[in-house]
Amino acid sequence: MPLILDAKTPIASAVSYVTPVIDPEALKNSKSNIDLNKHILSQTQGEAVLLTEDFDITSLMYITNVIHSTSPELVFVTKDGLKVQIFDFTPSPVIRDGEIITSFSILNKEFKSNKSTNELKIDIKDIWDSELSKDIKQKLFNCLQEIIKQSHKSNKVVLIGSEPAVLFLLTQNIISTKTKELWYQKDTNSKPVRIF
Repeated sequence: MPLILDAKTPIASAVSYVTPVIDPEALKNSKSNIDLNKHILSQTQGEAVLLTEDFDITSLMYITNVIHSTSPELVFVTKDGLKVQIFDFTPSPVIRDGEIITSFSILNKEFKSNKSTNELKIDIKDIWDSELSKDIKQKLFNCLQEIIKQSHKSNKVVLIGSEPAVLFLLTQNIISTKTKELWYQKDTNSKPVRIF
């Protein structure tokens, strides 16, 4: 029997991802944020994006911030080959690679704190190192739950640490609408870098 669809039944489409080719030196040596943003957006064109760990955390966070308002989806591939959806704004049903972990990108909906401060510092590396789970997906989930517990609305959020990049990007997605400024600091002795 043929499948019968009415006009209200959305048909899922397959997601195809673009992988931006961005020169790391261009990221560091750009004359202005406007030129850098144009360069990044010309690579992504409002499409779903697949990013890899070819960039440092500061660059990954900056790229994520730039494409956040124009791309429907971001998937990050770790050095170990783990594919993690960072955000998803697709308006209709989609078919995507079954290896992509989509459950973490919705955790920002669990953020319910009414507390508010001027500045919040979250040591991502410390949270990661303190989590003892051997299963990488469970470890990521547990770390994100701890980050949500520590998070609240703030004028300025500083994320501290050097790894794992995927946890920084997921945290960025969780807190991006709860802060006016997001900063990255490699360690407590280094100078913070503003992401937005």
